Amino acid sequence: MDPVTLAAIIGAVATLGAAIIGKNWGEKQGEKHGREKERDAWIQTLSSAPKLYAERLSELIDKASNAKSQDMLTYSRAIVAVRDDMKGTLVSLSALLNSEIDRLSAEVRDAQAPQASVEPLRSTVNVLKLKWPAKCDQIEIEVRKLLAELGLERGPNKE
Repeated sequence: MDPVTLAAIIGAVATLGAAIIGKNWGEKQGEKHGREKERDAWIQTLSSAPKLYAERLSELIDKASNAKSQDMLTYSRAIVAVRDDMKGTLVSLSALLNSEIDRLSAEVRDAQAPQASVEPLRSTVNVLKLKWPAKCDQIEIEVRKLLAELGLERGPNKE
């Protein structure tokens, strides 16, 4: 075989081999990058969950604190229902949500009686509104501790 033809064949085989290796390497890097993006999105979701829950309760507390008497019972029931949903899911966290919201729950039952006053509801909601910023911080810390204990909250460079 002529040396030029042999060099051309070797060059073609080397080029083809490099292309195959490069394609496989590129696919693996793309898969790795995709997994990293998925993990980062999951971490972002986990990080925002406690804040989102606290924000939803904050909205209800704000609405209840400014509600007209005829709407006070509805907003108070909504606060208790949201807490109860969380309480059912994260029992250990529920202790942080109990004191004022348990009182509110009892007052909601009492306020459903005919001719009942909503003023006890209003008073409890106002106390809850004053305490809520600190409760939001506690909720976030406790949820993060729970996620860490479950091994679900990891830093961006951890597998």
